[in-house]
Amino acid sequence: MKTQPRRSDILVLGGGMAGISSAIAASKSGATVQLVDTLPCLGGNVSEGFQHPLDLPYSTNNPFFRESGIWEEITNRIREDNTEGTFTGQSRALFSLIKEYKTISVALGYHCLETNLNTSQDRIESCLLANLDKGEKFLHRSEYYIDCSEFAELSQTAKAPGEHLSSINPGNREDTARKFKLHTLIEIGEKNDPIDFKCPDWIETQWEENALSARISLMESLNQNLTGVHHLEWIGDAAPFQMLDEICWAAWDFIKNRSPLKERARNFYIKKILPLKTPNLSYRGYGEYQLAENDLIEGNCFDDSVAVSRAPLCPAHSSTFTSHEKILLPNPFEIPLRSLFSKKIKNLLWAGKHISCDEFTSNCLAHPPTQSVIGSAVGYCASWCLRKKRLPHTISKPGHIESFQKELQRTNHQVHRIPLADEANLVKSGHIHASTTWNEKDLFQLNQSSGRPTQKCLVQFPVNTNQIDKVQVLIEAQPDQNFDLRLLAGSQKNYHIPGACLEVATSVAQKPGKQWLEFDLRTTISNQGWHFLEIQSEEEFRLIEGEHAPVGHISLYPNESIPGMQTTNPYCEYAVPANYSPTPHRCAIIQTYPAQKSYEVVQLKSDYTRPSHSPELWISQPTNFAYPEFIEVNWPEAINVSRIDLFFDPSFGYDSPPSPEVPTLVTPISIVKSYNIYSTSSKGKSVLIEKITHNCMSHRIHHLELTDIQSIEVEIIETHGLNRAQVFRLAVYE
Repeated sequence: MKTQPRRSDILVLGGGMAGISSAIAASKSGATVQLVDTLPCLGGNVSEGFQHPLDLPYSTNNPFFRESGIWEEITNRIREDNTEGTFTGQSRALFSLIKEYKTISVALGYHCLETNLNTSQDRIESCLLANLDKGEKFLHRSEYYIDCSEFAELSQTAKAPGEHLSSINPGNREDTARKFKLHTLIEIGEKNDPIDFKCPDWIETQWEENALSARISLMESLNQNLTGVHHLEWIGDAAPFQMLDEICWAAWDFIKNRSPLKERARNFYIKKILPLKTPNLSYRGYGEYQLAENDLIEGNCFDDSVAVSRAPLCPAHSSTFTSHEKILLPNPFEIPLRSLFSKKIKNLLWAGKHISCDEFTSNCLAHPPTQSVIGSAVGYCASWCLRKKRLPHTISKPGHIESFQKELQRTNHQVHRIPLADEANLVKSGHIHASTTWNEKDLFQLNQSSGRPTQKCLVQFPVNTNQIDKVQVLIEAQPDQNFDLRLLAGSQKNYHIPGACLEVATSVAQKPGKQWLEFDLRTTISNQGWHFLEIQSEEEFRLIEGEHAPVGHISLYPNESIPGMQTTNPYCEYAVPANYSPTPHRCAIIQTYPAQKSYEVVQLKSDYTRPSHSPELWISQPTNFAYPEFIEVNWPEAINVSRIDLFFDPSFGYDSPPSPEVPTLVTPISIVKSYNIYSTSSKGKSVLIEKITHNCMSHRIHHLELTDIQSIEVEIIETHGLNRAQVFRLAVYE
């Protein structure tokens, strides 16, 4: 087998979410990339061969959880191209996305056999990659290597220092005992006549001895569709099986002979067993910082943070394929660059479960959106190191990390929970105004329908006044029904979680059916931002909810009443029902006195590109766009412009379905579809400089060469379906 030479600036090993995101980030930054995976298709754990969930619903307490940047690009492409709603179509969509980047070369079916280090043993000079099916191998040389593989093949062949079993920072935990996990897929078929099944004598373990979360995962899969492909997972203190087939037959014995589904399964049989190769001795590298579980729980901030994630905590006994027994965190958490590169191998970076972390944190990092944001960060970092001729170790230090973080932030990649100040944005020094602005009474124009029946609920809304005298909520109730209300402030550290109670009030329904429920409050507001109304009654009632709510108005319901809510939430007893369509939240129809004005155009001057402790965006009044909505910035003195950035609202509160589905909508309806940009010179001459007609992205960059500019106007002509314009940020650079 002859060895062929190949070269690229960066080699990415692993074609899952981390590897795809790394390759795209590096390519966007101008690097040539070789993307390699052992599988015959892209997607890694979310491909046809593994079928892991693309995302998990109820992954965080933050209702505006969705990632921007490359993960948004990936999920948009999946909705656009995977029209059949299958894992195969999902992998095809990912490959189509990668092929759009001409500086990325893809090699599928290749394993990393060995790596060659320099004489100092602190840099990878090349790696040998082979495809045994094709009888091909090549020696690849790159400046930087990014290990995104499931088994950390690149790191382990390079003998990068790391660990397999002992936890770096286990702490004092009751559940430190490691669990043995085995995975396999089965395909169930159906025949015309009943088929009996007798469990072989050589299978000594019963399915009921499996962990509860693994058993629940299987039953949920069967309840969706008895035939087809299903995951089987065994979680225990030891491996009771000699081979993976035993898991299958133990589960099938339960289904056919002892389960509640045994009558429905009379005609069913196992068509195929598809074993999955999964590591039980997962490698984790040694970096300059070991990310610990406490960092996630406490929401610790890092000066060198380069990504923000929202993964739930995953105990050792929890199932890989379901949210059951996973634990929600109060907020997303930061990931430092020091955890993403090897302490010894200077040109080796990581993305995925094997970054520098303890074993409990490693379980959380299998979450595909988390892998994507980490992959994006290291892809950008490797390219940045090439351009700046600096090592990742140097980039992570004060004096270097700040410029890299600002560059990441300008790509719509979140690096901190609170964004860095962008002093170069000239909009901050200008006077900004807009055509119209949303006000609270515009809530009444939303399409309304009855919410779910409940005895209690939580209404989130933004507050920017110093006092609330009265609030009215539109509900459906019984005559003389009594209601108790509590006004709650947002928690000081975790804004999206109810905190201190500010006031209590009562009210009585005056008639049957739809009506305004009024509460007198007369409460002083100390900290503006998110506030909550907790409404309770001994009898059932319904909120009247508005469809496609303005950002920040949300209806939440008790966790136990929400179908599919399996995660444990120690921080809040309410949650937003999952929404798998790229649309805004639903909300209660409320009116406060005095009225709140939370969507003023001055918000566009901020550094926020997503909601934080308040909405942080401008929203126009409802419109049919017969006349365009517009934003205009004027400067007291003429400026030169080289770049304009627009950050539209991508609806941060919708979920990606765990398993592929036929999409009902492709592009979030809140994204601006068509717009024009005009410039006006100091002499009063107005010129159309950009005309965009089919925009599908939340972040648009316009590179220009403009001189002697007195004002910039963005004219919004059409969205993807929302009857108003929503823009988070406008940035203009000299």
